Amino acid sequence: MTTEMQDTEKSQEKETSGVVGMVLEGVLAAIRGWFDAARASVEQAITDTVMRAARQAFVFFLALLGIAFLLFGLAKTLSFLFRTPGIGEMIVGFIVLAMAFILSLFTRGRK
Repeated sequence: MTTEMQDTEKSQEKETSGVVGMVLEGVLAAIRGWFDAARASVEQAITDTVMRAARQAFVFFLALLGIAFLLFGLAKTLSFLFRTPGIGEMIVGFIVLAMAFILSLFTRGRK
């Protein structure tokens, strides 16, 4: 009888450890899935942020390039209209310097 009882106890232990193992595997799989989803979400957020920053930098560069050409054209037009070499560049330089000074006054007020 003792052999049969030992076999029964061993089979019950195997069933119990099997159930505990299955529960642990399920919990670990859920945790692993959560971490994988979190990692994918963070990767996507980083990718979106980098792409947005690259787009904004490119647009900013194009805007600066456009402003430079507009100011250069305005300077040449003013020089032609006043028939004095360099006067257009001086006027445009003064306007840009005045705008920079005014903007610096506004940014100091925010601090």
